[in-house]
Parts: sequence; C-alpha cells; structure tokens
Amino acid sequence: MDHGIEENDIREANGKGVGEILLDFKETEQGFIVEVSDNGQGIDYEGLAKKAVLKGIITEKDLFLFTKDEKINLIFEPGFSSKENVTDISGRGVGMDVVKTSIEAEGGNIEIETSIGIGTTIRMCIPKNTIIREE
Repeated sequence: MDHGIEENDIREANGKGVGEILLDFKETEQGFIVEVSDNGQGIDYEGLAKKAVLKGIITEKDLFLFTKDEKINLIFEPGFSSKENVTDISGRGVGMDVVKTSIEAEGGNIEIETSIGIGTTIRMCIPKNTIIREE
C-alpha cells in the first residue's frame, strides 16, 4: 500500500475513488496462484530504471535497451527500493528480491503487470509440491 496507493488528494485530483487492494487465490493442477492487485498509481518503470542507473545496478546503455518488463523487474534486485525515504512500512530495499528468490527456489515464479495511473498486479505461482516449513 505504501508504494502503490496514492494519497487521497492525488486520487481525487485524478478522478479516482477509494484505493483498493485485492487478493485472489486459485488452485490449479500444477499449484497455487496468488494475485495481489491494486488500483493505484502503477509502477513508474522509467523512474525505476533511472534510479537503477544511479545506484550502479544497470548502465546508462541498459536504460535505453531494456524493455518495459526488464525495467519493472529491477524491483527484484537485491537492495533496490523504489521509495526515496525509509518509512515504518517500506523503503529499506529488502523484500521483493527475497520473495522472488524464495518462490523460485521452490520451482515457482513471480511476475508483475502494471499500468501507469491504473494499478499493478503481482502474480505468484507456487507449485503444489512446495513444502511449507515452520521455523
């Protein structure tokens, strides 16, 4: 929510109603699909790519060569955060890389669909053979 849903005054100025976050869970023969969607501002993937250049994660050349999806997937880089300031909720640069690594270690995948001004969906596919471990 800290990343995706705009402040009320910004939403109102853009003609948007209440901010929503939806959680959807489906079971398939292969596994489970978990989707988290919002009707927020979408991911500024161009801004992400520029920030990644400044942090030395990608080169200036990459900025122009990367596709939209490659720019969005920079979110999964270790230590990368799209937030300018650390808050009680986010901005530390840990989280999405750990989520991706954990899901992929179990044979699953994660993908992001986003539209500027419309919202974002994060889809996680987790195989049924995944064992949930308690620590």
